[in-house]
Amino acid sequence: MKYVFHQFRQVLRFQYILVSVILLLLATGLAQGLSLLSLEGSSTQQTQPFTPNNPWSVTTTGNPTLYLYNAADGQYVSEVKAGETISQLGTFFIYINPTSGAWTVNVSEVASQSQAPAPAITTTAPAVTSLLFALQGTTALQSDIFTVNSRWYLFLTGSPMVSLYDAQSGQFIEAYSQDQVLDRYGSFFVYVEPSNLAWTLSVVQEGPAAAPITNQPAQQQANNSDPNNANANNNTNASNNNANSDGCIDINSANLGQLRKIKSISKPLAEKIIEYRQNQRFNSLDDLINIEGIAKGRINTIREQGLACVK
Repeated sequence: MKYVFHQFRQVLRFQYILVSVILLLLATGLAQGLSLLSLEGSSTQQTQPFTPNNPWSVTTTGNPTLYLYNAADGQYVSEVKAGETISQLGTFFIYINPTSGAWTVNVSEVASQSQAPAPAITTTAPAVTSLLFALQGTTALQSDIFTVNSRWYLFLTGSPMVSLYDAQSGQFIEAYSQDQVLDRYGSFFVYVEPSNLAWTLSVVQEGPAAAPITNQPAQQQANNSDPNNANANNNTNASNNNANSDGCIDINSANLGQLRKIKSISKPLAEKIIEYRQNQRFNSLDDLINIEGIAKGRINTIREQGLACVK
């Protein structure tokens, strides 16, 4: 009988230990909070949408910059700081911009709800973003002029090469082949050259969009504002001579202003064309490949416009 009683006590003790372990594991899980997502990488990336039901926070390695967006309407919310407790609830996604090297991002709910919730992270951040424009295609394409007056974002798919130009001077600024966060303000246009893939480009600005400065294509606006084109505008006969009776622009004789009417020909490229033909003629539009800064995709764009010709 004593043996049976001893065995019974052993079973009870084992059950007590098992229940204690289970409770300890549950407590540990609650203390750490519910994990909502975990991601790692070394380049810019966007998370899947996640929906916290309690205050939540983000932990990182590699110190990436994090931008929070509302998943319902795609509106920008704020920059997120690692370790910050966020009380705002809803469905979100995070855009991750690496500062250097590999990174990890973990989003989890904060377990304890007894503490006072942190202020909503929108208190010092812009409430909205504005889509300035979106383009897509399979060939080279040039955007219209756009104006930005706050931080803006360049989102790409298909790995195109995007060249940024100043709208007023036509000067090349910089080229990008991946998503960018930019703090450069003013009026610009972009020229997109594909990498043998279908591509998309979206330009998004924090806050409301600036009023557009023109409804004209970038090349036409640049041409109209160019003081070197004054003679072309004032002298119709001279323009007709170089543009020929069939309306095309002869790249062997056109002046600077006329060359800039050709799609994707900026002022620097027009100057290079004039310099080149001082030594030799263009026998066909394909000879434009000899001009630094003009690739095959740009020649195809020029040919598709149907304005340039060789006489």
